Amino acid sequence: MSDEKWTPLYHCMSMVVEDVERYRRGLGGYHPVVLGDTLMDKRYTILRKLGYGAFSTVWLARDERLSKLRAVKICTAITPKDTHLESDKAQKIQKLAEKHLGHEHILFPAEAFKHVGPNGTHDCLVMEIMVDPFKDGETCPPLFLKNIAYQLLLALDCLHQCGYVHSDGKPVDEHAPAYLVSTESDIEEDGGDESGSESEGGEEDGESSDPEVQEPEVLESSIFKLADLGSCFPKDQKQDFFATPKGVKAPELFFEFASPGTYEKMDIWALGCTLHELLVGYSMFAFGYEPIEPGDVQGRQLQVLSNMIDRLGPIPSHLVPNLGAIKDYVDKDGRLKPSEAVDRVRSEDKTTLSELLLNGIETTEMPWDEEAGRHKHIDVIKAVPENERDDFHDLLLKMMDWDPARRITAAEALEHPWFAGL
Repeated sequence: MSDEKWTPLYHCMSMVVEDVERYRRGLGGYHPVVLGDTLMDKRYTILRKLGYGAFSTVWLARDERLSKLRAVKICTAITPKDTHLESDKAQKIQKLAEKHLGHEHILFPAEAFKHVGPNGTHDCLVMEIMVDPFKDGETCPPLFLKNIAYQLLLALDCLHQCGYVHSDGKPVDEHAPAYLVSTESDIEEDGGDESGSESEGGEEDGESSDPEVQEPEVLESSIFKLADLGSCFPKDQKQDFFATPKGVKAPELFFEFASPGTYEKMDIWALGCTLHELLVGYSMFAFGYEPIEPGDVQGRQLQVLSNMIDRLGPIPSHLVPNLGAIKDYVDKDGRLKPSEAVDRVRSEDKTTLSELLLNGIETTEMPWDEEAGRHKHIDVIKAVPENERDDFHDLLLKMMDWDPARRITAAEALEHPWFAGL
């Protein structure tokens, strides 16, 4: 056996980053960026990283012509299959949406251009800087949940009226969330070396010399926007792939009975999941936490179905045939029959949405309260005033109806009594 020593091409990183193996030519690779790089004939200087997604990285950049800070989204390299680029879709939707009230709640690019790099040609979009105001585990300030919901429903109604489905409603704790707040009044540039000496892991000499995007205060006047139009598609066209993250996938996506007539309803479900997460600080469904062997498709489907039944109640009988191989696990009342397979994947938390809104929830993940002799109680009720709780509960259940055909539309949701007075 050879004693030759091997030098790794890269080392494991403790931080969460995009898949570094996709920085290669072909198959839609990421574009390698070094702080201080310039794009579009040196107009945009890269200053720091803002985030990433499965098909892009996003960077803070200085517009040297206008002396403003902007976000530049660099999409993965264009492949022969990319017949509908994000910049083309955004431009088309923007023209269709001009007269809709929800237009200002969709993040459209201010400019788009192509950049040729070592891994191919990349679609690049220049946008105003937006940030996710809610970190993983944080809840929405009580007074503004309704305002946020209304603005995002306006955006979805606009998109759906234009004939498109968003399909990529990322949860709150994702690295490139779909629901963002404007920071136009929260951007500052610090002095120092403008070439950007800071690495992603920290700052040299303990100080940042790069521009800072300040955390915005979530105020009643904050403008929330629907971001990332890269996965949008025409709602009347048959689709074979959906980019919807697992945590906000609707039943018709998990069990593959989605159809063009109701595609837009997957956006309503995803927003319902997000409103729940903003309310309580964690995802509505606990997919992926129970011990399921890789490749156990039936076990994974049972886990999803069990979670949904526990939270939302029985699955309607007319949808049971769509469950495929696991339909035999469902009884005549739309609940799962007792079995070893079901017990193996079922979550210990069987709190229904109704119970959660009425009583709050206690979890062992919270600090122990010595005086009370139990774990501290999460009072999620405070996020919705008591006199509005029934209306909010009703809206959420209508947004998360099992049947996409019966699920409320964005336009109908905007007329819901919970929004009275806005």
